[in-house]
Amino acid sequence: MNTILPKRIAVLYADAKHEYFPSEQVYISEVEAKDRTAIVASRLQKMGIDATTFPGNAQLTDNLKKYKPDFVINCVDSVYGQEYLCATIPATLELLQIPYTGTRVMGMTINTNKFFTKNILEQWGITTPKCQLIKESVDELDVIMDFPLIAKLNDFHGSIEISDDSVCVDEKSLKTRFKYLHDIYKSPILVEEYIAGREVSVHIIEGINTKVYAGEKVFKPEYKGKYNIATYNNNWGTEDIFTYVKYDLPDRVKESLKKSLRCPQA
Repeated sequence: MNTILPKRIAVLYADAKHEYFPSEQVYISEVEAKDRTAIVASRLQKMGIDATTFPGNAQLTDNLKKYKPDFVINCVDSVYGQEYLCATIPATLELLQIPYTGTRVMGMTINTNKFFTKNILEQWGITTPKCQLIKESVDELDVIMDFPLIAKLNDFHGSIEISDDSVCVDEKSLKTRFKYLHDIYKSPILVEEYIAGREVSVHIIEGINTKVYAGEKVFKPEYKGKYNIATYNNNWGTEDIFTYVKYDLPDRVKESLKKSLRCPQA
């Protein structure tokens, strides 16, 4: 069977500037996308495809109208430093009627808010660790919350500020962690029941035959930490801290994932 490739592809990246972000950690996690998308465009060019990169900023619509791509690979995770604004990228592509990779508008909007995501999962009968969204230092911890707890930024992803210090063993350590995060990010903090477990990443490749692949993140023995969590330094440092091994998903899970892709708002 002959495969018909797009003649022209635009690869989009976050327009990351220092002044957009509240910390160096967030900047580092976003600025790398520019180099990554350049590599993708280069490989597409070697396949005989006209490919180029564009930042996801206010000039994107004009750039796309001039370039007229047949397809877009969307790697934008933030707009002007705000993750929730990344939903404007698929929205723009929908308006211009350009097919693209990745999550659609609604899925992107939900995904950038951890607390919102957890509530939707619970509504569908998918259990998640007990949690509470704390907005101010005076907020009292719910009686259902048992230590140890892990404190995360609700509106930032990419393992930003995740470290062994994120796991709080008592109210004193939780208050200390909340103050540290809130002073820098001015963002609500998601406090979750800490549960030691395994981390599995799932990748879905759409096409004529949709494929689902899963891999479990496994720490190398010499790098195991106190809590074995994927910290910011683990994910963004230069050392090879962990590897992935194949994880066999149940067939029913694979079929559910494929079915979800047929939802127009997924």
